[in-house]
Amino acid sequence: MSIDYAAIQAQATAALVSVQSAGSPAGAHIRRMETIPGGDPWNPTLAPVYYQLTVVVTEFSAREIDGTLIQTTDKKVLVAAGGLSITPTTGDALIIGGTLVGDEVTGGKLYQAARVEPLQPAPGGPVVLYTITARA
Repeated sequence: MSIDYAAIQAQATAALVSVQSAGSPAGAHIRRMETIPGGDPWNPTLAPVYYQLTVVVTEFSAREIDGTLIQTTDKKVLVAAGGLSITPTTGDALIIGGTLVGDEVTGGKLYQAARVEPLQPAPGGPVVLYTITARA
C-alpha cells in the first residue's frame, strides 16, 4: 500500500485553515522584493510582492529555545504548503495579522524568516507544511 502524500498535504492545509479561523491572527503574508520586468538589467527596479499564507502562529517551548538558533522572542509559524505558489526562504519578510489592500499589506507585525524547515516525508514528494522561525 502506497502512502498518498498529496492527501496528507491537503489534510494538513485543512487543519491549519480550521485552526487559523478559530483564533490565530487573520491574514499572513510573505513580502518579497522582486525585479520588475522590462527595466535596466544592470540596475533593476525592485518592488514588494505579497503572497498570502495560511498559518498558525505559536510560541516555541522552553526546551526548543537555545538563545542562538531560536530566541525567546521568536515565533513558530506553521505554514500550509497546499496552494502555496512560492517556497518560503530565510530572509523572507513575514507580516502576521495584516490585511492586503490593493498592492500593500496594512497593519500586522513584521518578522523575518530566520529559519525555514519543510516537512517533506518522502524524498521528492510534496511538502506537507513549513515551520518558519519568525524573528521580530
